[in-house]
Amino acid sequence: MSVRSSFVGVLVFMLGAAGVTACSDPRRQSPLANRPDIEAVRMRHENDLMRIDGVVGLVTGRCGDDACLILMVVHDTDAIRREVPITIEGYVIRVLEAGDVRIDAHQPSN
Repeated sequence: MSVRSSFVGVLVFMLGAAGVTACSDPRRQSPLANRPDIEAVRMRHENDLMRIDGVVGLVTGRCGDDACLILMVVHDTDAIRREVPITIEGYVIRVLEAGDVRIDAHQPSN
C-alpha cells in the first residue's frame, strides 16, 4: 500500500468519524448541470491548493445532496480562507479543520 493511498484512507476515516456528510456553508451555489467530473477537478487543482500553508489534504465528498471538494487544514484561519476560492469549476470547497495529519511512510501496512 502506498503512502498516498494510506493518507487517503486516513482522511476518509477522519471524515466519516467527523460525520462529514452535510454542508451548511451559506456560500453554497446551485449545482451546475454541465460540471466536469469532480475527481478530475480535484486532480487538476490539488497541487495548487496543497501549496497553501496549513493545507494537509484535498478529498471529494458530499455537501448535502451535492458533490463538493473538502480541503483539510491544520487550523481553519482567516489567512487560509482568503487564499481558498469559494468554488472551483462549479464545486463548493468546504474547509475542514483536521489538525496536523501525518503518515509514517515506514509503518508497515496490513
